Amino acid sequence: MLQAFLAFCHHESHKKRGGVNVLDTTLPAQFKIFRNSEYDPTKEITPWGLAISHNKGLSDWNKLVKPSARDFKPFREANNWVDYKDVFLIALEAQNLTHLVDPSYVVTDVDLHKVQQSFLCKVLRDNMLHHEAKSIVKSHSKTKDIALIWGLTCETYDKSMSTSLNGDAILGWLTSTRLDDGKWNRTQGECITFYSAKTRLTSSMRCALIRRSMTCRESACCRTQ
Repeated sequence: MLQAFLAFCHHESHKKRGGVNVLDTTLPAQFKIFRNSEYDPTKEITPWGLAISHNKGLSDWNKLVKPSARDFKPFREANNWVDYKDVFLIALEAQNLTHLVDPSYVVTDVDLHKVQQSFLCKVLRDNMLHHEAKSIVKSHSKTKDIALIWGLTCETYDKSMSTSLNGDAILGWLTSTRLDDGKWNRTQGECITFYSAKTRLTSSMRCALIRRSMTCRESACCRTQ
């Protein structure tokens, strides 16, 4: 029974990526279900963190993914932040590094995590050329806490005046064509199609300012009265 409960605790800890509260009143019922449906007394109990850290696919990251700093582009202008952010995250995903910017990520292979953090920290030091971003990276270069660095950078530039002005310019462009100003000389259906094409063109930028100030339905509505 004790061995089954120990296996259950490892199982739950793996699912939750954290500790198990033994005082949880629902635990006995969960343990009973686990013991009757999933527990195998013939299998050796392996701590879930150790099992993951020995995963060959993860351990061979450096060989299989072939990280390339050239995939990350320089960040020079604050008003290009929205585009840069998207491109940066795409490069992270391509190199299997998105977990580095996730503050909730649970480190299971400390050595590999340090190597990846060192790699990305150097990438950021080389490419974050705008003065505020450069200062953030430099101030955390000793800890190489990428999640913190990226979080502070996003917080700084998502709220920056340059980003807001850039968003205002995009918003003005999106709403520059209207039915009620007398300049549209085609059908209402063609106007809606034309506007839909414009919104698709800028959808990749995912501008938070636009989404806060008006929904797509509101911005697409052309007043005819």
